[in-house]
Amino acid sequence: MSVRFRKITFVVSILLVLSLTGCLGGAKATPAAVDSAAITQAAETIIAGLTQNAPTAAPATPVAAAGLPEATATLEPLPPTSTTAPTDTPLPTDTPLPTDTPIPTDTPTPTDTATPVATATPAYRLAFFDDFAKGYSGWYKQDSEEVHFHFPQGGYAIENRVVQDAVWSVRWDVEMMYHNVRVEVRGSRVKGSIDGYYGVVCRFADGSNYYLFGVGSDGWYGIGKQKGGVLNFLVEGVDTSAVYTGNFPNLVRADCIDDTLTLYVNGIKVAEVQDKDFSGGAVGLAVGTRKNPYYEALFDDFSIYVPE
Repeated sequence: MSVRFRKITFVVSILLVLSLTGCLGGAKATPAAVDSAAITQAAETIIAGLTQNAPTAAPATPVAAAGLPEATATLEPLPPTSTTAPTDTPLPTDTPLPTDTPIPTDTPTPTDTATPVATATPAYRLAFFDDFAKGYSGWYKQDSEEVHFHFPQGGYAIENRVVQDAVWSVRWDVEMMYHNVRVEVRGSRVKGSIDGYYGVVCRFADGSNYYLFGVGSDGWYGIGKQKGGVLNFLVEGVDTSAVYTGNFPNLVRADCIDDTLTLYVNGIKVAEVQDKDFSGGAVGLAVGTRKNPYYEALFDDFSIYVPE
């Protein structure tokens, strides 16, 4: 409570005492009796002056009437707090319906199938090898009007001066009669006509009867048969993808197996033919000419293989 309010209360109390004293009696009124109405008016004036600037009192909390139960206020529920608006929920994508699973059919019982038997490729062993590093070692060495056999540049060279024929050199100091055999040599042109050729021979009986396998400096290849002194090619052709041309070396291989004669050049099979005129003989080298009378070839790494 403020000081000003206390003063107002004190003055009002005094005025009320004075008023009551005059009204209730107990003493005779004096001639100078105070007019109660005037006193009341004066008190109101003083109170008004004192309370003009008094602060407004907060409203008093109502007190429950005596003897009555205190009313219980019904509390209304507070409004809910603001709820965040739900974000857009993505619609579920279409899930493909499962396709009908085919009902398995009865698996047929496999019938007995004959297992094909692979034809076994015969295994070979090296029976003879010569790199011509030692020069003469059982090969022909001769110089005449028709041929020249010599050992230049660490190899073996054969020069053919005959027209449309082949000259040969075979090994007589090794097993002579080969039936199934593989013969291989590396050869190259030295000089002469581009249509000449070089290669190997197998089943050599004599100079008039043998098989010849050759390649030319122009990509030519062929399997020939010299029979009765007449040379004919059983199969021939041109393949510059397998046969290296010019003076580039070629690896020439002949497989003489039973009645089958096969020619490989640089590991590629280029020709095969069937013939049974000759059943066995020696093996060796050959150089031939076709249209022109001169051709020379150089050989290296001569090999003879026989089946195991």
